[in-house]
Amino acid sequence: MLRWIVKGDLEATGRTMWRALARSSSVSSVPPSETTSAVPPASTTARAISTVPRSAPPMSSRGTIWRMTGRRLSSPESMMLDCLLTLEERTSYLMSVPDTTPQWLERPDGNRVAYHRRSGKGPGVVFLGGYASDMTGTKAQYLDSWCERAGRAYLRLDYLGHGQSTGAFEDGTLGCWADDALAALDALTEGPQILVGSSMGGWIMLLLALARPERIAGLIGIAAAPDFSQDIWWGMDREQQDAMVAQGKAMLDEGHGAFPVTHAFIEDGRRHLVMRAPIAIDVPVRLLQGMQDTAVPWPTAQAIADRLNSDDVVVTLIKDGDHRLSRDEDLARLGHVVEELVGT
Repeated sequence: MLRWIVKGDLEATGRTMWRALARSSSVSSVPPSETTSAVPPASTTARAISTVPRSAPPMSSRGTIWRMTGRRLSSPESMMLDCLLTLEERTSYLMSVPDTTPQWLERPDGNRVAYHRRSGKGPGVVFLGGYASDMTGTKAQYLDSWCERAGRAYLRLDYLGHGQSTGAFEDGTLGCWADDALAALDALTEGPQILVGSSMGGWIMLLLALARPERIAGLIGIAAAPDFSQDIWWGMDREQQDAMVAQGKAMLDEGHGAFPVTHAFIEDGRRHLVMRAPIAIDVPVRLLQGMQDTAVPWPTAQAIADRLNSDDVVVTLIKDGDHRLSRDEDLARLGHVVEELVGT
């Protein structure tokens, strides 16, 4: 069913009783072999499913509600999302000056993780950024302003080698950065938390929820990219793989500038894969995904939903949305989802 809703989105929702996934109380973190090249790509990873035609309708598994949103530029109603933010809200996050005096969390290796923390009521909100991103990005600052207005606790941080944290970026791995996030969750927050993970942060978000299930009130993934290290590896030909092993890294370009990916990151990522088995997470989950995302194909969100144990999973597809989902209407949508989960 397609219909216009009050804020100008084109929405398709539905609930289907498709199939029940096998339950599992744990997700294996043991690598299947000693060499990266011995791990075949899962058939449902982003790389493997990226050949699904964009025109194909989404399929929903049990407990999953799909929402497809997109603007009809020819309709006046389609511009209403641009007005969702009040002038005060726009000014709050667009005109504010980023706080350049973070607090610090000491790492065991002597490096320091930079963070900003806002006190407030629970459940709190924790923002987990993406690969080579930092806590002064648009989404991180929007959530800071949102939590300030709502009087809600909020935490954002820079992983080792990111943003204002110390250490070299190329020394970091997925496990290292997940450890930073887990240490911050343990030391800097109290009570239930809503984790918001953007891109790689969506992978770290899932790892934290598995490690501290009693602390998690809900999850929000923004172009969540679990297991993407293996998608990078299997997207290379043999010559490129050999060059990465020999040189220790490769420079990759996803359309937003080149960035280094180390072989250590690829190898370490294999120890933290979550998409090869059911994901033992039972809290409410909301996944926001742009259908024009060239870094994380939109069927990835469906694959995540399929593997989650939770019955309370909503996948929202933004037809004209990109990987960043940082436009005014994207931020407004994120705010509505946070508001929904904190009130659940």
